[in-house]
Amino acid sequence: MSAAATAFGLSATTVQSEGGSFTPPQYSNFLSFGIGVVPDYIGSDDNFIGAAPFGIFGLGENRFVSIVANSAYVNVSKDKNFRFGPTATYRFGRDDDVDDSVVSLMEEIDDTVELGAFAGYMMELSDDIRDRATFGGQIAFDVGGVHNGYAASINARRWFPVGKFGVLGLGAAVTYGSGDYMDTYFSVSPVDAATTGLPQYKAGDGLRDARVMALFIHPITKNWVAGGGVYYSRILGDAADSPIVEDRGKKDQLIYGLGIGYVW
Repeated sequence: MSAAATAFGLSATTVQSEGGSFTPPQYSNFLSFGIGVVPDYIGSDDNFIGAAPFGIFGLGENRFVSIVANSAYVNVSKDKNFRFGPTATYRFGRDDDVDDSVVSLMEEIDDTVELGAFAGYMMELSDDIRDRATFGGQIAFDVGGVHNGYAASINARRWFPVGKFGVLGLGAAVTYGSGDYMDTYFSVSPVDAATTGLPQYKAGDGLRDARVMALFIHPITKNWVAGGGVYYSRILGDAADSPIVEDRGKKDQLIYGLGIGYVW
């Protein structure tokens, strides 16, 4: 399974869903499935068609569970504006299924589970529930023994009313990876170098990428909505200099897709 195998909910939010929930503001219960084009792995220039769920489920008193592709967020705060709670992510690895004939020869990276926490603040900008902004961050640690590191993100979201019922969401985020995390996903070991012909490379900690995203949602009936989105990321630092990105892939990553959802 490639690294970005579940990058879609209603549409693209982030690779591996990092950067927090991109929840449509006017829905307290929402479930959708989307389909779209995603990179084969982070930094790949090959794409495939992927699909994943996206949803939010109210728990009362402003609390909720949010599902964003391969991640889950549980807001335990009763405060209307301040949000925080635990997160869980199923991070896909990289195996010999990838389309790149050289990268496919590298040692496989197993899937793993990451656990962490998120916090954020939501601002209402007018009486229209769709008109709001959110700011936040999260950190997640590997508990599956694959990379034994962590990834941390900060993000900002802005929602705009469109017509009577539509909503446009714009967002930006950056992700920082620890040394162990970056080494696992972007280094080329001596064994990999001998197998693939790529130069040896040791990735250190630092910013992994910066990204922007856009999502548009519009009702089609009382309970059904449709939407689409696009997500662009620029791989940075040691991740960008990795031979699997610089020589075999590309630093600019684009994800886009369409989806349909049910609200209640």
